[in-house]
Amino acid sequence: MNWHIDLPDLAATNTLGVRIAGALRTPLVIGLIGDLGVGKTALVRAFEAGRCFCRGVAP
Repeated sequence: MNWHIDLPDLAATNTLGVRIAGALRTPLVIGLIGDLGVGKTALVRAFEAGRCFCRGVAP
């Protein structure tokens, strides 16, 4: 499955990450593709916050 989602700002990215975290069940693999600076790491950080993970994100 492929999705293309345009988000207007960091707040929208954070909201999406937290919502995805609440909706998905593990185990699961998610691949993020995008140019440098499009918000992949921000989305993963919001996802982790939504799942209450304690590990950091590699830059």
